[in-house]
Amino acid sequence: MDQTQGAGHLAAVIDRLKETHFLFLGYAMRDWNLMVVLRRLGLVPTKFQAWAIQLHQTELDKERRTIRGIESFDVDLNEYVDARAAELARLD
Repeated sequence: MDQTQGAGHLAAVIDRLKETHFLFLGYAMRDWNLMVVLRRLGLVPTKFQAWAIQLHQTELDKERRTIRGIESFDVDLNEYVDARAAELARLD
């Protein structure tokens, strides 16, 4: 693959990612490197709703998320997923 083909593939991936939603579960703020990369590529809008699900959040995690407008839930990931699954089942 030459440089031109590589650039074309990258452009296609970026276009696809711009139409994709991301959900990050169980990550501490220190682990959000991917979010930084996506934001720098322009793939994360400046205004978006975000949620963080992480058991035993540190005060620093909570503070950083509050500053960024991220709604934070200090709950076990499996319990959270089970609760959402039960809610979806009730909707059917």
